[in-house]
Amino acid sequence: MPTAAEATLRPRLEHIDALRGLSALAVVLVHAFQIYNLGLPDIGDGTGGLTDSAMHVLIRILYEWFFQLGALAVPIFIMLSGYSLMIPVARSDQSMRTPQHLRTFFVRRVRRILPSYYAAMALSLLIIAVVPSMGTPANVYWDRALRDLGAMNIVAHLLLVHNLNGDWGSAINPPFWSLPVEWQIYFLFPLLVLLWRRLGLMMMFLLTSIYVAIPSVFGIVLLPFTNVSFVLLFAIGMAGAMINFAPGASELRLRNQLPWWLLALAGLLVLFVMQLGRIAFGLPVRLMSLVAGMAILALVVACTKDQLSGRETKIGRALRHSSLTWLGLFSYSLYLVHMPILAMFAAAARALSLSTTMSYLLVLLIGIPVALLLAYGFHLVFERPFLHAPAPKPHTRAVPDAQPRHVTMPREEGGS
Repeated sequence: MPTAAEATLRPRLEHIDALRGLSALAVVLVHAFQIYNLGLPDIGDGTGGLTDSAMHVLIRILYEWFFQLGALAVPIFIMLSGYSLMIPVARSDQSMRTPQHLRTFFVRRVRRILPSYYAAMALSLLIIAVVPSMGTPANVYWDRALRDLGAMNIVAHLLLVHNLNGDWGSAINPPFWSLPVEWQIYFLFPLLVLLWRRLGLMMMFLLTSIYVAIPSVFGIVLLPFTNVSFVLLFAIGMAGAMINFAPGASELRLRNQLPWWLLALAGLLVLFVMQLGRIAFGLPVRLMSLVAGMAILALVVACTKDQLSGRETKIGRALRHSSLTWLGLFSYSLYLVHMPILAMFAAAARALSLSTTMSYLLVLLIGIPVALLLAYGFHLVFERPFLHAPAPKPHTRAVPDAQPRHVTMPREEGGS
């Protein structure tokens, strides 16, 4: 269990757990709608073998207008990861300054990410090998998991570098594509912290933006990230933690003078307009991801500021609801294991020759609840035992206008 000093450094912000849980659920929903290859022309004819064309069109409209926004959940995960990891750094003079602190950081990341990931990888490979319908392409979304399952691909997954090959990214278990990106960002985290301490928040953010822009503008890949905009989203999350917790004059000014609730509302409205524009004109999803990350960050900063100052809001109370914080508790496990579970329900629907309506009802009304229950069990066995690792006792400093009303034992931040 964490020490009292660690708990003081990392207060329990239940709204972050809730946002992680909602993001994981959004990913599950978007994959449930994609499970029969809906709107995925890179695999077969985009019908998944379903024959009820009228219902298929209706489901496609629902997916395009609403549920496809679940694809923005992964960028939000990345942003929340940057925010959570930065909290103890922003509140401590000594954090991330010594080799011992760096070692502790990476030990925590290894314990937090790898055991559950390797267990989910082994489970996915076992399902592919043992369940006949899961190892044969069938013109559905799960076909992505069956691409190039050779030894090199498996080794790349073990080393979390499978994002370096386009054919490997979604193999074994399609949601695994995002894990190497976040894993590699962890190695940039100490550098981003150093830039903040030496140059300040604005310069850190400016240099990160330049780093992200270079591949897009000049076609030069500085590091083998498949989506460098995630680095900027991670830095956006870090900036939010600095604004909430760092004692610097510029951070204090931003914390107290900007209308964070209004910024959150404005960001969500802009995102809604962009969704209309994406449907009508094909706006880039990467730009929508940045807007979504900044909108949710403004919401996080507002909720955190209110909680630490002792104020209560209806949105804050809603996000601290026990059902949402429970969902956030195992959001990482849900992200890891939901796809093969939904795919098996889809395979059962095909085997039973169910109509489009019944096929989707099976996945949505039975498959998703089963995925939630099994993911929670997976969390208890493969995730929870590794949540806490020993850490050096930090030296804390006072944070103006940001003292917590109460502090509870924190839960380690989750991965994407």
